[in-house]
Amino acid sequence: HRSLPPRGRGRDTSRWLLTVWFDGNKVDAPRNDRFPPALQRLLAPAIYSEAYLEALAQSFPPGEAFQSLRSAQQQEIQSIEEDDTFKEMLPDLREAAQSNCVAAGKHPDAGSHPEEAHQKRR
Repeated sequence: HRSLPPRGRGRDTSRWLLTVWFDGNKVDAPRNDRFPPALQRLLAPAIYSEAYLEALAQSFPPGEAFQSLRSAQQQEIQSIEEDDTFKEMLPDLREAAQSNCVAAGKHPDAGSHPEEAHQKRR
């Protein structure tokens, strides 16, 4: 999920972006996955770190806000990667994420480039 910055005349207009996530009653229900959904959400920033950081870079123009959010995201990723409990899980989870994308016929970063997103909106 990402929101691309405005283009053209949209740059001249202030805007706010609000993203709201609603968790359903079954969001944490056990599935056939190896790890429970809550753990997957907790580890996702480290598993998909490149995609998370790329989404930030595509969503914000250069500046103080971008640098602040990027720093916070990098700190979150680093804290997960350095956690003794999670450290040994991450390589397997990253590999599984890559395999799932390949099995689904998608590149792990498919659709993550601004021009691709722009093409889809046309």
